[in-house]
Amino acid sequence: MKIISSRVLLALAGFGALALVAALLALAWTGGNHLKAGKSFRYDISELKLVDPKLMIGRELTPITAPVTNPHALAVDGANRIYVGGETEIAVLEADGRLVRKLPVEHPVTCLAVALDGVIYVGHRDRIVVLAQDGAFLAGWTPLGSNSVLTSLAVAEKELFAADAGQRLVWRFDRNGRLLGRIGVKDKARDLPGFIIPSPYFDLAIGPDGALWVVDPGRHRLIEFTPAGDQVSSWERSGMDIEGFSGCCNPSHIAIRADGSFVTSEKGLVRIKIHTASGALLGVLSAPGHFAEETRGIDLAVDSDGRILALDSEKGRILVFTMETRGQKVEGGG
Repeated sequence: MKIISSRVLLALAGFGALALVAALLALAWTGGNHLKAGKSFRYDISELKLVDPKLMIGRELTPITAPVTNPHALAVDGANRIYVGGETEIAVLEADGRLVRKLPVEHPVTCLAVALDGVIYVGHRDRIVVLAQDGAFLAGWTPLGSNSVLTSLAVAEKELFAADAGQRLVWRFDRNGRLLGRIGVKDKARDLPGFIIPSPYFDLAIGPDGALWVVDPGRHRLIEFTPAGDQVSSWERSGMDIEGFSGCCNPSHIAIRADGSFVTSEKGLVRIKIHTASGALLGVLSAPGHFAEETRGIDLAVDSDGRILALDSEKGRILVFTMETRGQKVEGGG
């Protein structure tokens, strides 16, 4: 019998431990160079895609077209303009979706952040480029190495944090690109186990209180760090039920609302949820049936009006949600 490739195992892991066991039992040698799962043993996750209507919260508004090729990264600025990064350009949109301008880039955009002063930080696979509001080139920072895979940026008043899924750490820079430190590196003396990142989904965000939150996707955990890299607090939710995060590595993306509650998105079972500041489930914004089967990763952002934006790359659109339902705001926090 041939060894199952790591690529097959990784794909199966996205459906969680139960799916992995069922699929492995079903694998049968077909006589060629391929492995095939028998129909009678295929794991049925249809029930897991169902969400109790009582858990659905918020209201979805008209989606906005993402006018770039292969949209991948999402950000908002202080004026609620929306930035969508794609293969060769960044589209800047008004809050209502009207196109303001397009900014050309030399490499595919993997992540974005916009400072309150309008400076745009663009993450490519292994480097960060800084642009002015009109797209003028301001700086190109030193490449971080051939193993780097930048997946998320978050900018504060004086610092920028970059999640690197390839090197499994968070880079801390000042806003001129000077390296200040590395966060999350395995360190037994400081009781830091390091991040588990099985796939290129590794997100971070800065909360309204200035706290840095980083996803440890392999542990289904969110961790609060000081800028110096000391762990302050954490919460985690593992499980195939709606309250938990399943698969090899979830949540894939996060955003933090003004009240400190978390918006999370997941891959595998693609859904968008709201959690209190301590991790308890508040409700579900969007269920798996809302997305194409091929959807992998929904980047998130929250604007100053409290709208939640979600980039559906597969369908080339930005989903827009408000937490007002029937005239009443859904409160989070806690």
